[in-house]
This record gives sequence, C-alpha cells and structure tokens, in this order.
Amino acid sequence: HTTPHHNATMDPATMKELQNMDPAMLQAFLGMMQQGGTGSGSAPFMPFARYQNLDKLRKTEQPDVEVFLELIREACAGKLGAGKDGYIVDLGSGCGYIAAQYQHEFPDMTVIASDVTYPEPLETQETHPSMPLLKKVLSELLQDHQKKLEACASKEGSEDARYMKTYQKVLDNICEIDVLAPMPWESVAHLQGKCTLVTSTMILHQKSLETPEMWKNILLGAANLLMPGGIVFIYDGNRKNQGTDFEDISDQSAVSSFAVRCGLELKTHEQMEEDGVYHLVLEKPSACEQMDAADSRCPLKAGDIVEVDKLVGKKELNGCTGTLGSFNEEKQRWAVHVNAGVTARRAVQAMLIKPENLRQLMPPLAQIPSS
Repeated sequence: HTTPHHNATMDPATMKELQNMDPAMLQAFLGMMQQGGTGSGSAPFMPFARYQNLDKLRKTEQPDVEVFLELIREACAGKLGAGKDGYIVDLGSGCGYIAAQYQHEFPDMTVIASDVTYPEPLETQETHPSMPLLKKVLSELLQDHQKKLEACASKEGSEDARYMKTYQKVLDNICEIDVLAPMPWESVAHLQGKCTLVTSTMILHQKSLETPEMWKNILLGAANLLMPGGIVFIYDGNRKNQGTDFEDISDQSAVSSFAVRCGLELKTHEQMEEDGVYHLVLEKPSACEQMDAADSRCPLKAGDIVEVDKLVGKKELNGCTGTLGSFNEEKQRWAVHVNAGVTARRAVQAMLIKPENLRQLMPPLAQIPSS
C-alpha cells in the first residue's frame, strides 16, 4: 500500500491467510513480491508497474497531489506561495511525481525529493521506489514535456516549459535520506533550521511492519530541519504489531507528548476516510529557542530516540538508532528497540544495552509556549 488511491486489491480469504502467517514467512513473502512476483519471468508486483506508463502515473498520482496540496495550503497559510523562498523536504518521494508537483505549485521554493537506496545491484533496484527509480521517472517526465514543447508552435511561457523547469529543479536537488539514521540526517545537514516545510506521506504504510515507531524518527529529524514557524505535514498510518508495546500515530496523546520532546507542537490530528490513515500537522513555534545538537548531558528517558554506540559484541549495530523502553534496574541496562540493518532494509531488534553505549539524540531544550 503506497498511497491512499493505490491499494493493491486482495480478497478477504487471502488477507486472512496473510494475517495468520508466521511473521518471518510473511516478511519473506512480501520481499518476494517486491522483487517482482513468484519466480523468474514474473511481472513486477503492483503498484510499481504503474511507473512504466507516464499517463497512467499522472492519472493515479494526481488525486493524491490534490488532496495533499489542499491540506498543505491550509497548514502553511502565509508561509508558502508567490515570492516565498526557502526549502521543502519531501521524505520518501518514491518516483518523485508528488514532490515535483509541490515544486510546480511553489516555484520559488526549493523542493528536496528524497528516498533511500536498497543495498542491492542497480538492476534489482529498478523494481523498487529507490533513488534510481526517482531519477529515472523524473527524467522521463522532463523528456515528455520537452517533446510536447518541441511540437508546440508557441514555446515561450508555455505550461510544458514551466514543467520542464520544475522537473529539472527537482532532479538537481534529489538526495538519499534514511529517516532511521542518526540525526541530523547527513545528506541534508546543511539545511538544519532552514526548512519551511517537511512532508511525509505513506512511508509508514510501507514500513510499519518492520519499524513501527519510525514516525518518531521522522518527527525528530524534521524538527532538526525546520526553521521557527516551520511545519511538518504527515498523511500516513501505521499498524502496530499485535501484542507489542509500540506506539503508533493513531494515539494522539503519544504523538503530542513526543512532539513536545522534539520541540514541536501538534496542531492537527485527524483520522481520514482511508483505513488507518491519519492527517497530522505539527509546528515548530516561532518563540521556541533554536535547537542545538543533542547534548549528552540530557538525561535518557523512556521513549527517547538514541544512537547505539561503541558496542563490542555486535559492532554492526553501532550507528543504528533505537527507541528507549524501560530501564532494567537489576541489569543496569536500557531496553531498546533497535532499528537494525541498513537503509530500507531495517527491522526492529529488541535488546538490553548499557547507558554508556547509547548516545542521546533528543534535544536538550524543547520549550513550547502555552497557547
């Protein structure tokens, strides 16, 4: 499930079978489907096939664009529009079409379209919504408008000319952002405190099975990027793994409390008509003191985002982020849900870790004035 209007159809019997499947087997099944079907010669699993036809791509993505832009205009009243410059960071841009429409709508802004690259050979990546796909689709859209422009008698100032500028600007500013990496995110570290808007749409629907509290990393990373008065726009939903203690974005109290820890204020939290989808708007208050890098003296607290550091036994986890659970007094260790693995292949691993092997990523100051 990538966006609200792109549901892969599935009959109730198949859905029930998947829900009862062993988690390891289910993960293997999903990986196989993403790789391109049930065996050699199979067609790519939908919805990735829609990227191969530009007209179909526009038709299927445009309804989402219209919904998102309407909500963004409302959330960012007076912050975007003609004469307003600055940066918009779109997390998990997939094929880049929606990010490009943001750029077209707000031409004076600079939109950073981002995604993560799978640690696989390039030819395999083409079936995933990764960086090669992002570059490929945006380039093809640009070339499509160029062909239309060349066939048009009146070229100067035409809509195709505008779209060519749009796609080229987005192509010039695409980057890789692993939202589960330590903050500040390396590829956009130069934008700390400079962004007007950070958007995140439907990432959790794709990854919440493996990393159900990814929304916390998104909020913390976005808070680091935003200028005072900046906005985080989320249109997404994640489903908790049954029988676990993970928090998800359906819990307004949990979102609001964590947002405060990040230096953000929750403005909107509403459930949409789509199953399990929520619309969130958060703001970095103008009066909030500009946040510095996390201070190691800031005490660790349950629910915080931390970075695993200087492990000897499991060195491969060093540099991974995780969410703190409770502190085990007997063993003098923190329970941590570690986002183990690399880039888009991360999955949660429960561990007990000594405090000295955890680096605090939460800001030391998150003062939000009362409304």
